[in-house]
Amino acid sequence: MKRLAFFFFIVLGMGACSPNLDPVDPDRTFSHAAELVEVIGPRPAGSEGSLVAGQYILDAFELFGLEDAHFQDFTAGTLACRNVVATLAGTSYPDAVLLLGAHYDSIPLGAGSADNATGVATLLEIARYFGENPPTYTLRFVAFDAEEIGLLGSAFYYEQSVMSGELADTFMMLNLDVTDTNDSLPYCPLVTFILTTHPPATQAFERAKETMMPNSSLVLPVAPELVRALFGGGFQSDIHHWRDEPILLAWPQAFGETYHTVPGALSEIDKTGLALSTKMILEFLRALQDLAPEELQVGSPLLDEALVVGFRRLQPEQTEDRGRDVAQPRPLQIGPQIVLS
Repeated sequence: MKRLAFFFFIVLGMGACSPNLDPVDPDRTFSHAAELVEVIGPRPAGSEGSLVAGQYILDAFELFGLEDAHFQDFTAGTLACRNVVATLAGTSYPDAVLLLGAHYDSIPLGAGSADNATGVATLLEIARYFGENPPTYTLRFVAFDAEEIGLLGSAFYYEQSVMSGELADTFMMLNLDVTDTNDSLPYCPLVTFILTTHPPATQAFERAKETMMPNSSLVLPVAPELVRALFGGGFQSDIHHWRDEPILLAWPQAFGETYHTVPGALSEIDKTGLALSTKMILEFLRALQDLAPEELQVGSPLLDEALVVGFRRLQPEQTEDRGRDVAQPRPLQIGPQIVLS
């Protein structure tokens, strides 16, 4: 793929940020993460924990009224793995597919709290919402297995979508990998939102941003060198397989310090921040519902520009649900030799 210049923007919330979290309930969203981290525990690909987690996700999909909920079996060497797939058919544009993916496996020694019980929790809360509020586009929900050992579950799903023709109907891939808030940035934002720039999609994003951060301001351009440091070798997440496709790509993610930690305790997740992240993503998806498919079609890979947006930092007294002290900001290591402090 031809690498084009990126332009990142960091939007800082400079005023008060107290959005109405309804219809995203913090306790309900957090409960999914708690189930994965504290009840099931480590979920490395091919393990008993992975099997139990996959069943939990499948049961949730069915409970929320999703259609054709099933396991997609594949092997990774000697490991028996499975993605979990379900669908909500679009009421207006059933042949236009928006793919939402989150990996549910963890590293062997950790319970995968931030990475990626948070992404699964967001995926399930969005599935619940659209199960009650049918989407105009078809939504395909996929919980990927074996991400931590080489993005293998998403690679298998991508290959199958090419063979089945589903990819030809897909206009967007939304990757949910680490959707907890970020406590390491010293200059306000908590959650980043990476979105390939496309006027109708970015307008939908602006609508979502205004809902969540009506007083945000101060747009800072970031040098293309920073983007190359981040993604010069490709995405280190499931979205990687779709990077050359002429579709929209979105990745809400926290640049935090708590992923891949051992034991990966539940206290690493900020309940309020997880709900804020999920609400922001949901508002973006709701805004997309007002656009016709032709407005979201693109003719070439759109890795030339991106938006990165952050929530305003939570104050220490607002972080009662977590075990770590986040009052003191820490420098953020973004690239191999690039530090923002």
